Amino acid sequence: MLALAPVNPAHAAVVKCSRTDVISTWEGSCDRTPDDDDPGGVSGFATLQYGKNPGYSATVQFIARDEIMWATNHMSEKVYFELQWWDDSGKIHRVLHSLEPGENHSWNQNIREGRKVAIFVSHLRIGTVAMVNLKA
Repeated sequence: MLALAPVNPAHAAVVKCSRTDVISTWEGSCDRTPDDDDPGGVSGFATLQYGKNPGYSATVQFIARDEIMWATNHMSEKVYFELQWWDDSGKIHRVLHSLEPGENHSWNQNIREGRKVAIFVSHLRIGTVAMVNLKA
């Protein structure tokens, strides 16, 4: 499968993560991109990293214009990545993937336009970082 590089358009805004529940030496960072060439869509990412060291991190990104979940693991242990979206009835749909150290991957999702989307990056011992106010 073709690996995609994360999208970092000029209109990205670093924002407070919706959830940062991590042990003390770790931190989360998130961003939202409401202007990503997908009218009404909101892309974004969530990163779990050791202190200020971006070289030891894991990131999940939702790219609204193509409904793609992209993830990378620059840590020394398995990391879990989750994408959630809500349908018209309010039912939550979940896609969960894991990556081993050094892996990256993208998954094309079929999510209807305008759906609320959330992304999570988690490590069993370290914790979870999430961004929940994204949109397909």
